Amino acid sequence: MAECCDFESINSMFFLSKSQKIGFATICPVNNRKAETMKKESTRLINKYTKQGLKVNEIFADNKFHPIIDANALIHVNLAAAGEHVGDIKNPNKVLQEHMRCICHTLPYSLCWPRVMVITLAE
Repeated sequence: MAECCDFESINSMFFLSKSQKIGFATICPVNNRKAETMKKESTRLINKYTKQGLKVNEIFADNKFHPIIDANALIHVNLAAAGEHVGDIKNPNKVLQEHMRCICHTLPYSLCWPRVMVITLAE
């Protein structure tokens, strides 16, 4: 099974993934885009599928995910070229951003939204 991964910033930083075969999407709030965070979240994602009896064979990601190659030696990591994007994850990112912005603009908060509210809304 192939998995697509990316980071998205919608008032907070999120790690998003989507399975190409079954269409299962995950979202997890993170504090940064550092190599340790990428390795931890990709390992968490692989373990989630393994617990359900599914095997992740390949990960598609942007070029910034280069550090996860060493962490996941048994999985083929396919990185997009510089300036290119993985379309299978970029489209759900745009939809999520649009939904979050629509909901946030209907709320009575005028200046900023609490981080907890943004994370709960995304999940």
